Amino acid sequence: VSGGESGEGEGEGEEMGRVCVAFSSWHEWKRNLLRTAVVCVVGFVAYLVPSFSLLTGLTGGFGNNILGFILPPLFYWRLQAKRGYWAHGSLRKGAEQACLVCIFLFGLGFLYLSTSSFVVAIAKQRQAR
Repeated sequence: VSGGESGEGEGEGEEMGRVCVAFSSWHEWKRNLLRTAVVCVVGFVAYLVPSFSLLTGLTGGFGNNILGFILPPLFYWRLQAKRGYWAHGSLRKGAEQACLVCIFLFGLGFLYLSTSSFVVAIAKQRQAR
């Protein structure tokens, strides 16, 4: 007869198991409720905004350019400057800085293009109504 079958030590282990299952179950409920609330809020906004696709295009074009092309070169430049990497110049470091500037300018250019094109499209749609 094992310890579990004879009744020895069942109380503490089983109670701990029930607590873990209850916590896990409550955690799952909270997570699912949050997901449901987010979906409902996004659906409500999509219903209220007449041109939701233009709104998501505007925010996506703005945010993706900043996060993908503008901030990374700035962060890299700043972190390398803190380490003193740029202090002793070389041809390789100059080329690296030129690439960072090109990526940054590319991001600014596409930030302008994407933002302005969506603003113009939103303005045209508002005039059409």
